Amino acid sequence: MAIKDWPACDQPREKLLERGVSALTDAELLAIFFAYWCKRQIRS
Repeated sequence: MAIKDWPACDQPREKLLERGVSALTDAELLAIFFAYWCKRQIRS
């Protein structure tokens, strides 16, 4: 199941915005950083 198919309250980026960094697991933080890095690589 893709992250975009998760309920909005469980998606890492939305969870970060709603609850803050302390609410995220290490895996969720890595997912956010990885997604950001991938988007930057595509734009370059």
